[in-house]
Amino acid sequence: MLPSLSPQRSLSQEDVSPQRVIARNARSSNGPGFAGTCLLADRPLPRAWPYVAIGLLTGLLTVLPARAAEQVNVTLGPFARSLPISSLEQFVKAGTVDPDLRPFIRFLKPQAREDLRQALGQHKPISASVLSQLLQDPMGEMMLQRTGQIVQTSAGLNGAQALRSALVLAAGEPEGISLLNFLRHFPTHAVRLDLNRVLRIYRHSARFVHQTEAFVRAMQQMSATTAATAAARSVDRLMDLRQPGPYPVVFQPLQLEDSRRQRTYPADLYLPQTLSQLTAVPVVIISHGLGSSRTHFREFAQHLASYGFAVALPEHIGSNEAQKQAVMAWKAREVFQVSEFLDRPLDVSFLLDQLDHYNRTELGARLNLQQVAVVGHSFGGYTALALGGATVDFDHLANRCQPTTSTMRRDDGYPPPACERELPFAPRPIG
Repeated sequence: MLPSLSPQRSLSQEDVSPQRVIARNARSSNGPGFAGTCLLADRPLPRAWPYVAIGLLTGLLTVLPARAAEQVNVTLGPFARSLPISSLEQFVKAGTVDPDLRPFIRFLKPQAREDLRQALGQHKPISASVLSQLLQDPMGEMMLQRTGQIVQTSAGLNGAQALRSALVLAAGEPEGISLLNFLRHFPTHAVRLDLNRVLRIYRHSARFVHQTEAFVRAMQQMSATTAATAAARSVDRLMDLRQPGPYPVVFQPLQLEDSRRQRTYPADLYLPQTLSQLTAVPVVIISHGLGSSRTHFREFAQHLASYGFAVALPEHIGSNEAQKQAVMAWKAREVFQVSEFLDRPLDVSFLLDQLDHYNRTELGARLNLQQVAVVGHSFGGYTALALGGATVDFDHLANRCQPTTSTMRRDDGYPPPACERELPFAPRPIG
């Protein structure tokens, strides 16, 4: 388990409200500074905290001048063009297109212009404290570092820290976060947008889109060929699988204790109510995705069980909804534990072992544990593939994370992304 940041008590909404998010603006003598964010969320403040906070903020504002972005600098190789943020503000408020903005949107159709205007000014309510915590998660850190290669400081440096500050401060606005107030909170004179990197990402993404479209076309052609050569078949007599099956369903909760891994987790089992009248009932295991829960697939499990399947849903406790909520509540640092790459498949293997024992002792050997299907969503898909014998291509993974081949090349001196760190387990098949 991950260590709790606040083991003594749970934080209240007041503890982590935006008012307790203090932005500190740091300036270097060598160039423009950036803002960082700090959350005071570990212990209750004393009664005199308002006076202390006022004094602290007054001192900061006296010593450190406020700084906010005034323009967006768009660069493409040796070429650059600037756009005042005030031009965007006038465009959002009144639809006015001044001479500075005109070159950027002159080719947009009226509807596209209106869509851009709405997108710039649309506000989304989000907790500043939750956003700050998510951005401190390793995945959030990696996202900031990579995005910071595109959205840079006015000096052309990686904008990760400036992005964090602008996002949290913009989320703390009463009306919520928007693209426009994000730009206004960016803590350097200008926001520098590197179009070279944007185009590189676009080309990389376009390649995947083209591959997907080619795959879909191939499947459509294969389907059409099969349909043309297959014998005519009436679909009127086929069962409508959208409707519940013929069997009533019963639910049995399970609590699994794997002493070898010192791991205890729940699982849900759905069975046809008339199980005693059936034989060789096939088994389906459903593995939920990252930040999800077994309960999210309850209706799907009930539907399958109504057609005569035994359906089991394990809870993957290191990568489930509770783990995500713990991150948002400042009780954990990572959205999932790295060990989940091993624990998830082992959760299913141990569940099957327990079902085998339960089948012989309680269910009259009605289940056919030689006929098992494992399905999963997202991270659950990985779980199913690993159980089926798939292995991680570590050479490909390392190559994809190298600075020379990564979609967003890293040349700023920041730590490597998580996929380049030493993995805590050996690359061997999961059996």
